[in-house]
Amino acid sequence: YKRREPHQQGVGFQMKTRRHHHGSSHDDSPKLSSRKLIGIACLALGVMYCALLFRVYKYVTLIEPDPLPVIFNPLKAEIVLPSNLLGHPRTVSPPVAPQVDVTPQNVVFTPEQEQEIDRLVEDSNRYKGEGKWNESIYLLDLGLSKYPRSDKLNLFKGGWYFDKGEFANAEKFYRIASELRPNEIVYLMNIALCLNQQQKQLEAVPIYERVYAMRGDLNTLLSLAETLWKFNNWTNHDRYLSDILSETRKQISENKHVNINSFTALHYPFTIADLQSIAAASSHATRREVQKKLARLGVPEFQVRTPKPKGEKLKIGYLSYDLHQHAVGVQIQSMFAMHNKSRYHIIAYSVNDGKKASNNDYVSQKIKAGVTEWIDLSVYSNVKEAAQRIYEDSCDILLDLGLFTAYNRMDIFTLRPAPIQAAWLGLATTTGAEWMDYVIGDPVASPLKYAPWYTEKIAMMPHSYHIFDHKQSYSIRPAFDRKTYNLPEDKFIFCNHANNIRLNPELFDHWVSILGKTPNAVLLMKHFNEISTENIKKYAREKKLRVDGPNPQLFFVAGIGNADHIPMKSMCDLYLDIHWYNGHSTSGDMLWAGVPMVTYPAESMASRAAASFSTSSGAPKEMIAESWEDYENKAVTFATDPVLYKRVRATVEQARVDGPLFDTPRFVRNMERLFDLMYDRHRRGLKPDHLLVEGDTY
Repeated sequence: YKRREPHQQGVGFQMKTRRHHHGSSHDDSPKLSSRKLIGIACLALGVMYCALLFRVYKYVTLIEPDPLPVIFNPLKAEIVLPSNLLGHPRTVSPPVAPQVDVTPQNVVFTPEQEQEIDRLVEDSNRYKGEGKWNESIYLLDLGLSKYPRSDKLNLFKGGWYFDKGEFANAEKFYRIASELRPNEIVYLMNIALCLNQQQKQLEAVPIYERVYAMRGDLNTLLSLAETLWKFNNWTNHDRYLSDILSETRKQISENKHVNINSFTALHYPFTIADLQSIAAASSHATRREVQKKLARLGVPEFQVRTPKPKGEKLKIGYLSYDLHQHAVGVQIQSMFAMHNKSRYHIIAYSVNDGKKASNNDYVSQKIKAGVTEWIDLSVYSNVKEAAQRIYEDSCDILLDLGLFTAYNRMDIFTLRPAPIQAAWLGLATTTGAEWMDYVIGDPVASPLKYAPWYTEKIAMMPHSYHIFDHKQSYSIRPAFDRKTYNLPEDKFIFCNHANNIRLNPELFDHWVSILGKTPNAVLLMKHFNEISTENIKKYAREKKLRVDGPNPQLFFVAGIGNADHIPMKSMCDLYLDIHWYNGHSTSGDMLWAGVPMVTYPAESMASRAAASFSTSSGAPKEMIAESWEDYENKAVTFATDPVLYKRVRATVEQARVDGPLFDTPRFVRNMERLFDLMYDRHRRGLKPDHLLVEGDTY
C-alpha cells in the first residue's frame, strides 16, 4: 500500500499490485480470484482502521479524559499523525507552514466539511483559551492536513502564532488565507498588523491603500495616514487630513462608533468640542466593555463611606503603568518622598506586569522608596478584583496618570473605587467621563473659558500643572561645543527636538518662512531614522531651503538617551514649538537647558502646555504667540535682536533656580493643598467644582 500525495484526489490509500511481463501478452503468474482479492483488501483496511483509531485514542487520552470532539473519516482524510505528538504532546514545537497551492479560485466545501472546520476552530480556540497551546495547534494542523485550502484554518493558525508573539509565522499563514480569499479585508489587515509588529510599517502601506480603495473607511485611512506621517511622508497630507476630520465629525454627529482615539486626535486640528466628543466616545466604549465583563464577574458592591474628619490622614493613590523609566515616571520620581507623610498616606498603584517594560528599574526603585505603599495591581486577574483592592485600601483620592495612553487602566476608574477621582499628567485632555471628578490643570493650560468642554471640573494649580524633576535629576552644565555636532558656530540656531509624528507640512512651512527672513540662521531637528530625515530633506528642497552643499540651512542630530541631552540642547538658541500638540517633556528640557521658546497655543490643554511652562519661566509676553503671524515675528525678532534675546535667555536661565517650574517641593506642597480643597468639598457633601490654589506655598 502507498499513501496518496496531498495533490492526488480520491481515496487516501490505494492498493498496488505487481505484474510480471515476459515479452508476451500471456501472463502465467499466480492469480487470486477477485473475491479473495476483495477479502484481503477489506481485511487490510480493517487492520489499518483499528491501528489508526488506537493511535488517535492514545493521543487523546494523553490530553483529556474525554475524547476530542473531532469529526474525521480515516478513509477519506489525508491524515498523518506525527510520531512525536503521540508521546508527550505538551512538549511539541508547532509544525512548519505547509506548502499550499494558493492559486486564487473559489474553494467550495460541503456543509458537512464546513461544520467540521468550524468545530476544529472552535475546539482549538477553547484549548488556547485554557493555555493548552500544543493541543490547540494540533487540531488546526489536523484540519489543515485534510483541508489545506481552507482559508479559515489558515487564518486561525496565523492567529495562533500571533497570540504567541511569533509575528513572522503569523504573517505567513495570514498571507495564505488572503491568497485563498484575495478580497477578504480582515485577512489583509491582519497581514498589516503583523508587519507593524515586526517594525515593517512601510510594507503595510500598499495594503492600507488597497483596503482603503476597497471600502473607504476611516479606520483604514487613519492607519494609512499615521504610517506615512510617522516617516514624515506628507504625500496627500491635506486630503487625508481633511477626510479624517470630516469623517470623524460625521461619526460624532450620527452618534456612531468613533474610530480615532483621544491621543491621536490631539495631534490634529480638531476643535476643543470635537476633542471632548472623541474622549467621551472612548470612555463610554471602555465602560461598555467593563459592563460586559461584570455580567460574568458580578457587580462589586462598594459602600459609601463616611468622609474622614478634618485633620485625619488622607490616602492618596497614584495609578499608572508608567512608574518606571518613562516620560511620566522620570518626572514624578522624586515627588513621592516629598509628600508630607504625617498628613498623607501615599500609595503607588502599578499596573505594569513587567512584560513590556521593567517595573524594577532605578525610577521604580526610587518611587518605591518614596511612597508609603507600592501595590502591584497587575497580579489581579480582572478589573473587578483590582477595583476591589483599591476600595479595601480606603483610598480617598485616586489619580489616573495614564488616561488614553498605552496600557492605561481607565476601566478601573469606571467602577469608582475611590470617592474622588482625578486625571493628571499622563495626557493633557479631558477624559469625557462622568466618573472622573477632576482634571488637574492651571489657569494657562486649562483656563475656565474652556471649562464647558471639560467633562470634569478643573482643579487648578497656581503655576503649571506639569511637574518636572530636572533640578533633582540634571545639574546645570555648560553647552556642548557645536563643532562636536558639525554645527555652525556663527549662526543663530532654531531647533525642534519633539517627536517627529507631531510634525506636519503647515508647521514646516512656517519654519521655512522664518528661515527666509533670517539669513544668518539655521534649523536643527532631531534625527529619528533615515527615511524620515530624507523625507524632510526632500520636502525642504521643494520649499527652496538649502539642504545640500557647503552652507546648508537644515541640520539633524540624533537624540541622546542620558543626561548629556541637556547640554546638547543648550547649544541651540531658540526652540520652535509645535502648535497642535506641544512638546511637553521636550519643552521642559529646553527651558532647563536655558533655551527660550516660541509657542502658539490653540484651545486644547495639549496645545497650551508650553504656554503654561513659558509663563512659569517668567517671559510669557515674549514667548507666547497669538497667531501664526505673531509666531513667525517673535522668532525672527529673537534671531535679529541680540539685546532682546540676551535679556530673555537670562530670565529663562534664572527661572531654573528660583522659578516655580522646576521647584518640585513647592509643586508638591501646592498639590497637597489641591487635595485638601477636593476633599473638603467631599467632606461637606458638596459636588466637585472648579478649584484654584490661590497664592503659593514655598
